[in-house]
Amino acid sequence: MRTAVSNLNGRILGIINCAGQKIWPDEIEAVLKQHPLAADVAVAGLPNRLAGQVAVAFVVLRPAVVLKVSERQLMQFCADRLDLPRVPALIVLVARIPRNQAGKIMRDELVAAHPATGQAALEI
Repeated sequence: MRTAVSNLNGRILGIINCAGQKIWPDEIEAVLKQHPLAADVAVAGLPNRLAGQVAVAFVVLRPAVVLKVSERQLMQFCADRLDLPRVPALIVLVARIPRNQAGKIMRDELVAAHPATGQAALEI
């Protein structure tokens, strides 16, 4: 029973509270996965002085296209498909998305591996 509670809390804590709106990372991930050059995607919420939290997307590009798409282009792709609070405040291109044995995204590990995202999210 204790494990179930801890897993539920982990899922609840995964919700991003941006300016009072509740945003599920899965919503943003589903949009970014539609981009033809995105191989894998993860979204995490990071603290922000004005909004409480902002979404930060971590994107693995398909190997043959690493230089053919920019973070700005991926941001515009999201802006065309999501309402403003759901558009990631920052997109970080990464080599891989860490996952546990069950295949779940390890968001804390991903954010910890890219410490510059924390400061950038605060300033956005």
